[in-house]
Amino acid sequence: MISKPLSFEEFILTKRADKHRLIKLSVYDDDTLCSCIIADFSDKTFVFDNYINNAIKLPFGNNKTPDWGNFEEFLSEYNTLDIIKKTKGRMAEDNQWIDMEEI
Repeated sequence: MISKPLSFEEFILTKRADKHRLIKLSVYDDDTLCSCIIADFSDKTFVFDNYINNAIKLPFGNNKTPDWGNFEEFLSEYNTLDIIKKTKGRMAEDNQWIDMEEI
């Protein structure tokens, strides 16, 4: 069965009602917001929205239906969330960065 994806608000309300751990990742290139991801680390689901058309700057590139495995690939093999909290995901000579907040 194919169903309409939940909006950010619907996703948050549903997951909070179940007391799940949610993280919001806002992916930037310089000061441009490229994408926003709300991830549920309790049941390993997420919703996302892209705000630009440049696939190179997007967490899932041209993939319109990424799964949790794709999300983990985006984060990489390290304890990425702790690194992002401390560094905002910034790297030398890379203008992209991530703002993360527990919601």
